[in-house]
Amino acid sequence: MPNDPLLYETPLPIRRTLFPLGFPATIVTNCERIVVTAEELWGRFERTCDEPPIEIRLAVSESPVSGRPAPTKPRGQGHLVSTVHDASNFLVSDLRSGFGFGWLTPAVACDGPYVRYHFLEPHVMMLLQSRHFTPLHAGCVVLRGKGLLLCGDSEAGKTTLSYACARKGWTYVSDDGLRLIRKSSARVVVGNPYQVRFRPPAKLLFPELSGYVPFERPNGKPSLELDTALLNLAIAEQAHADYLVFLNRKSSGGQRLVEYDREEALAQLEQAICFGEESLRQEQRESLRRLLSAPVYEMKYYDLDWAEQRLRALVENGE
Repeated sequence: MPNDPLLYETPLPIRRTLFPLGFPATIVTNCERIVVTAEELWGRFERTCDEPPIEIRLAVSESPVSGRPAPTKPRGQGHLVSTVHDASNFLVSDLRSGFGFGWLTPAVACDGPYVRYHFLEPHVMMLLQSRHFTPLHAGCVVLRGKGLLLCGDSEAGKTTLSYACARKGWTYVSDDGLRLIRKSSARVVVGNPYQVRFRPPAKLLFPELSGYVPFERPNGKPSLELDTALLNLAIAEQAHADYLVFLNRKSSGGQRLVEYDREEALAQLEQAICFGEESLRQEQRESLRRLLSAPVYEMKYYDLDWAEQRLRALVENGE
């Protein structure tokens, strides 16, 4: 028998390459359920990039332990990031090489939402981001071929306004979690147009959501996570960023769209840059400055219909 104390030679016979946001990612595992979870996440994306894939190897042990360990947040230093829930459930990724590996117990591997939220989605996106993207706290919709980014912190209204625009005929790209392609000088952004995630109060704004039941995400927050195919929306996986609008949602008062200070906009956008070596972060900051060559506005609003009409006038008439 070969000496293999670190289990390097563990057979991982299943290999599948998918294209999250259009960029290649290879999943290597010995568990078909891991691949099913990945395909549920990214199986509809078409390849748009010819770069080599990042790779995640996830081995599933034969542990008889049932149940899930208490989740913990990822931790990182330099080019390494780890998610360690216990000694049998962990994933470590090297941002510099585009490679990650981990082990899971069968009980955890069979829990698709748990694997997706805590392990698969964050590590695949971190590896892809380190190679290709700058993260943006923004949604994106498109009208007449012009992309408009809806920027803001949590509860600024990115999802509800993105959806309000989409149901009025705009093309939906993303409600949040947008990525800017760093190597592109054309301000190209990519998102996930196949899902939209609402907070439960959105059912009061959009009657067509009344029949959907919120579920508790692995982070404990209730959510309505819907496939956009159910909502009959026009969608696109990427767009050119022609306008940036920073949202300032209020409960009442005056509504207006005004020009916004670019340095303030840069400071807000930079808050999404939170991991990786300094050389990577600097590349991401430089790409944000290129993004801000587009017109930048702030919109104070409380009425969704007014906001959609005002954005439409901006795109159609430059007003």
